[in-house]
Amino acid sequence: MYLATIGVYALIIALTDANRPMGSLTYAATLFVIWIGSALVVRLLPPESGSAAVSNSAAVGMLAIGVAIYFSVFRLQHIGWSKWLALLLCIPSLNLAFLLALVAMPGKSAMLRYQSAIFRNKSRDR
Repeated sequence: MYLATIGVYALIIALTDANRPMGSLTYAATLFVIWIGSALVVRLLPPESGSAAVSNSAAVGMLAIGVAIYFSVFRLQHIGWSKWLALLLCIPSLNLAFLLALVAMPGKSAMLRYQSAIFRNKSRDR
């Protein structure tokens, strides 16, 4: 089951054409909405007992991870990293650190502005 889920996540990554940038604030807000939405869906599910309750929560969790992977591909492309790094969200203890790194890293446009400012300052010094 777990390998099939990873395969579906890999298919999401392969089919995503990430040619639009996603800034860190937009990415953080999107993750927050996914987190709140999945918590509400789990809360609104009819009360079950035993393994049915666990399977409902697991299904919602897997769906939330799939959506987070989809949006992480856009953020990874904006940073300039490989979109396949989004599979790191499937590793339980590493996913939180990876999400925080994605939120904290500057995008390409911010890095290019910074590099061009340094280049302009160096050319004035000559």
